[in-house]
Amino acid sequence: MQRSGRNFWHLFLSIAALSFLGWFGNTFPPVATWQVVVFLTVTGISIYFSVLYLSRKSLTALALTGYTVLFLTLRYLGLHDWYYPLLLTAAAGSVWWYLKHL
Repeated sequence: MQRSGRNFWHLFLSIAALSFLGWFGNTFPPVATWQVVVFLTVTGISIYFSVLYLSRKSLTALALTGYTVLFLTLRYLGLHDWYYPLLLTAAAGSVWWYLKHL
């Protein structure tokens, strides 16, 4: 049984989102709410398509995207304690395990 190749469009969208993210991050400082929302959205899109291209599993891509965007959101809101990433990792891992064995 032959496996299908990787989807070129996932790689293209990932690189396009990363280049837009670089331009957006260097052009606008994160002072307004819409700028933070656009930054987190484009970050999520670029991570999703990067992981989808590398792993070819949408559940893994969604889990890593959700974890990363939630982590960045919590960091932006000022939650800098050492145990927040541990709690977030445990919560994301349990949700991923639940969805995988659904």
